[in-house]
Amino acid sequence: MKDYLSNVSLIDLVSEKQQELRVKIVNIGEERWGESVTQSESNMLAVIEKENMTIAEAARKINVSRQAAHKCVQGLITRGYINTTSIEGNQRNKLIVLTDKGKKYCNEMIVIKREVEEEIEESIGKANIELLRQCLNSKWF
Repeated sequence: MKDYLSNVSLIDLVSEKQQELRVKIVNIGEERWGESVTQSESNMLAVIEKENMTIAEAARKINVSRQAAHKCVQGLITRGYINTTSIEGNQRNKLIVLTDKGKKYCNEMIVIKREVEEEIEESIGKANIELLRQCLNSKWF
């Protein structure tokens, strides 16, 4: 039986590889971290690692509904990865900020991603990694 990925469109192939990478990263993180963090939670942490933002802003960045983002944030608060803080002059919205635990998790994810990149490089070669980077960074539309 042929590998099913050999017969899919480029769009589906990119999506499948992205999903495969996300699952691998989350699984390695769970093994090392000893605590389960979902893909959505991991995405949320990665987004707010770069800058503190409101739940609505985070929802837009990770492309989920406000309700889904709120549920994700509540789970991360409960487990100590993030806190919320008030915005001066804004009673309605709060900023999401990483705790020390959240920062440690994000740092570990950076290490894991580098290791997975090295594994991919060993598999497809440095030149192909660079070509892939150029292709993904170029303007497609």
